[in-house]
Amino acid sequence: MNKEDKNINIFKKSIESTVKAVSNKPDISILFGTDKKNSHQDVNLPEIDKANLRESKLNIRGKSDSASLIQKYHDSKIHKRMCPKKLETKEIFDEIEFLRCELLGSLKYPGIKKNLFNYDQEIIRDKINEDIKLTKSETFKFFLKNNILGSAISSDLFKISDPIIKSLNKILKNKDLQILDKVSRQKEFSEEVLKLINEVIDDQLYNEEERKDNNEDEDKDQESETQDNNKQAEEYQTFEIADTAEHQNTDSIENPDSLDEPGDNKESSADNSSPMNDFNDQEETALKYSVYTKRFDSIITAEKLCDIEEASKLRKQLDKQTEKLDSTITILANKLQRKLLSKQNRWWEFDLEEGILDSGKLSRIITSPESSLSYKKEKDTEFKDTVVTLLIDN
Repeated sequence: MNKEDKNINIFKKSIESTVKAVSNKPDISILFGTDKKNSHQDVNLPEIDKANLRESKLNIRGKSDSASLIQKYHDSKIHKRMCPKKLETKEIFDEIEFLRCELLGSLKYPGIKKNLFNYDQEIIRDKINEDIKLTKSETFKFFLKNNILGSAISSDLFKISDPIIKSLNKILKNKDLQILDKVSRQKEFSEEVLKLINEVIDDQLYNEEERKDNNEDEDKDQESETQDNNKQAEEYQTFEIADTAEHQNTDSIENPDSLDEPGDNKESSADNSSPMNDFNDQEETALKYSVYTKRFDSIITAEKLCDIEEASKLRKQLDKQTEKLDSTITILANKLQRKLLSKQNRWWEFDLEEGILDSGKLSRIITSPESSLSYKKEKDTEFKDTVVTLLIDN
């Protein structure tokens, strides 16, 4: 096995450990290189692409973190009970439920928040490179996430999104969406999301029907106009008909459903300021560290991990690798020792009958020979020794 394969195996093991720790399911199975859909106990991830190692690792980190959070926070019974029957609505509902789990994890784990953000950007870049549009459910999830967090995922999101983004943008501008405070309560969150999905889909259907009716009316008008023009041409062959006013009016028509470009709408950003502030407040609170549980801790002696022969072999390898560092280690050890030394306050007792001769008072004997010699003695004050505990997390 070469060095690259070893590094890949180490990376896979770290992903497995992270998934088990985050999901709080130590018996969960993590499978690499399979297209099988995630089951209740399995997390399926793509195989690492050696040709694009960095992008592949980012992709796997994002997917594994998302799957871990779904395993941790998703209640399948509540979801099944509230899930709509219509396929289009169901797909969107599923995506937003997964988004809910990701938001909860982002509040608690800043590292996961960063991995998910990078994963979202990677998806959008791939879609742009392959010239593929996002599905309705993907568009709904990305745009809603962008709206809740108040940070643009990509300015190209509008270019590759499904047309449903127009209705979604329109509804969110006029709606004070209160779902972030319900993100930890799946049932209430789902109820709010279902209302939003139905509003957006109804608005999209209405716009499609309106556009269809407008197109039919335009076709009829054009047909009627053509007939009139032909009739006039027959009756007045010597005259040329020019109707410039009609063209000017046509050019000045504005599209009421046009979608604002990202970053141009000040009103939208102002409306979203409140959810974002709430999100930041919750995030700061979540970052305060505390030990969650010691239930899974275990203390194992070194003898049980490897035998004496293997330990001796490993010791020789370590000594060989650290030979060049001996001088550096000595310097650092001395610096550390000086930092850890306890402060000891000392003082002198003077005018004693025995001890060390006090040279500062010898001149007194010359000026006054009858004076006796003066002695001094150093005295230590009581102090506590320094106690240092090193916890090596390996």
